[in-house]
Amino acid sequence: MRSPPPAFPPHRFARHAWAPMTDAEWALLGPLVTRALEPGPGRPPQDPRRLWDAIFWVACSTGPWRELPAHLGKADTAHRTLRRHVRSGLLDRLLLAISPHPINGGLFAGLAWRIARAWRRMARRMTMGQLLMAKRLGLLSALPCDPGWLPKPHLSEGLT
Repeated sequence: MRSPPPAFPPHRFARHAWAPMTDAEWALLGPLVTRALEPGPGRPPQDPRRLWDAIFWVACSTGPWRELPAHLGKADTAHRTLRRHVRSGLLDRLLLAISPHPINGGLFAGLAWRIARAWRRMARRMTMGQLLMAKRLGLLSALPCDPGWLPKPHLSEGLT
């Protein structure tokens, strides 16, 4: 029998109400998200900061995308952008950046709750490997269910 992979202790981020990103938070997040969409088709977003504020607004709320306030832009644009970031792997890199993993350095601590919630909103589009990564990182705020409901790959011969 194989031993389980090393994991970090379970951790939940403190819940808080949505607020627009500060200049310091955008200075950290901006270069990552604008660089991630450059090679894609279509026009680049006119205001990427407002777009990510929209994504974080929906992520921190419990309502549907259509309830996004008009001053933050169109809900379908924000949702499409978030789906594109899931496919590109950017959301996984952001999840790793907010984790207790030693390579992260804690730079994204102010954005941790919002990034975890955005990742959770996209959990249906995640693969089992991505969900298990969040479980191993101990990020309970990002998981769509109790971690006990997720499979244990070290106990399953069929799940890789």
